[in-house]
This record gives sequence, structure tokens and C-alpha cells, in this order.
Amino acid sequence: AFLRLIAESRHRRDISFSMTQESNDDCIAGVQNFSLDVGFYNVVASRYLYFLDTIKKSGLEPKTLATMQGVICISKEHPLFHKENLTPADFENEMFLDSTNAALSRAMFDAGITKVKQDHGIISSQNYVRKELVRQGLAYEITYFIPNEQEPGFRYIPVEGLSYKLIAMTNPLRSQTPEIDRFMELVQEELRDANL
Repeated sequence: AFLRLIAESRHRRDISFSMTQESNDDCIAGVQNFSLDVGFYNVVASRYLYFLDTIKKSGLEPKTLATMQGVICISKEHPLFHKENLTPADFENEMFLDSTNAALSRAMFDAGITKVKQDHGIISSQNYVRKELVRQGLAYEITYFIPNEQEPGFRYIPVEGLSYKLIAMTNPLRSQTPEIDRFMELVQEELRDANL
């Protein structure tokens, strides 16, 4: 959606756009003090009401945009990749980390590497490190995905009861601009296209 907004505005010279990644607290503060026009949270559904309350207490307006299914993602090199009828129960002895324990950033939307070999969890903010570990079968992740963006060579096993909520937050004291309105329209279009 952001790329589409830039493409639509390529001939304009009177505006600038930026997309940043902030901590939760910094994101709220940025929207509060008008340094950010809109902020996004992607939170585990079990913490959804807590985050909604936090946003509202900050004087901001939240809007829930989508719910995303949690999955286990494994690559071809993973020893269970070719097993038929895989379920989360096949991973019950594995150590899982979610975004409340360890975060691995893959752009804005990622919940984290969960497993390296037998008993070692890792945290890495470098996308190429994550991709290489997963490619080598040394790691897999518990994450969510947007269905039309599944990477080839990976297998996704839905995890019952694990989902994420995507929340947008804005400052009601800021006068809306056409560009932000258009960006939110594009976000909604992308989510609809992904059946979210």
C-alpha cells in the first residue's frame, strides 16, 4: 500500500513520505505528538484488548483492520517438511517463542524465530540471517502470513487459537489529509485482496 501511494504521487514535489519502525511506546508517542500521522500495531490476539485499552487511554483512536492466522513456517530442509498431515502437535516438544518473548523483525510483520537445532532460541534483527537459517533448515518460525505472499519452498501449518490483530491508530486532534486518507484506502484494499 505504501509503495502504491508513492507511485501515485511520483510527480508531486510538495510532500514527502516516510515509513518507520518504532517500539510500541514510541509509536504511540509519535502519533500523540504529531510526528507520525498513523501508527500500526500487530499484536497477538490474547493481548488485543490490552493494546486497545492502552491506545484509548493515550487519547488516540484505534481501528482494527484485520485478523491474521498464526502458523508454523518450515522450509524444505526441515526434517518434518515431507511428513504427511502435519499438525502443531508434531511440534509439541519444541520450544516456541512468540512476540511477547523474543522478536525477530521482518519488516513490520513478524513474530520471531522459534527454534534453532534442538534447544536453542535466537533473536536476529537481520532479515538475511533469518532467511539463511531457515533455508539451511537450522531454524523455523512461528509467525503469521498473508496468504497471497507465501514464499515458495515453505510449508505452513495453521496453529489453532493463535491469531494476530492488525490495529491502526490515529490522533483525533490531527486534521486528516487526503494523502493519509488515500493510504488507509490502499491498506484496506490490500487486506481485502488477501482475504483478511
